[in-house]
Amino acid sequence: MVPTRLAHDMSICGRKLKLVSYHVAADAHTVASWYKDHTSGATLVDLNNSTNDANMTQFEVLDANGGNAAIVMQMHFSNAKLAAAAKTLDADKTSIGIETFDPPFGQEYVALMSQATSNDPSAVQAAKAKLGTMCPKE
Repeated sequence: MVPTRLAHDMSICGRKLKLVSYHVAADAHTVASWYKDHTSGATLVDLNNSTNDANMTQFEVLDANGGNAAIVMQMHFSNAKLAAAAKTLDADKTSIGIETFDPPFGQEYVALMSQATSNDPSAVQAAKAKLGTMCPKE
């Protein structure tokens, strides 16, 4: 299957953001591992989330200077009807977003993103507060 490709230009935190999106059949763990192995100085950020009816496997792979990232996401539905509906929409595939930031966010941002998803609640709170000052709501 040829991946679908959608391209978008937008802005975030005063930076230009170019986003190219793909959908592939491989699972999110495999895709995220591939990007981590093929990105110089990569940081893998685990953004996994779940609700009662769905599990979302999500990772962000950032390069060393925060100029490029791969967002990898896959939904897993525990409800059979939701799973069937997702399959008809190709929502059961892994989504990949390749992001390019101009100017790059920098190494401090990459470190804070990793810290914000750690298992240390005080470190998470401190990182989120610092990230909030780096990128106030636009």
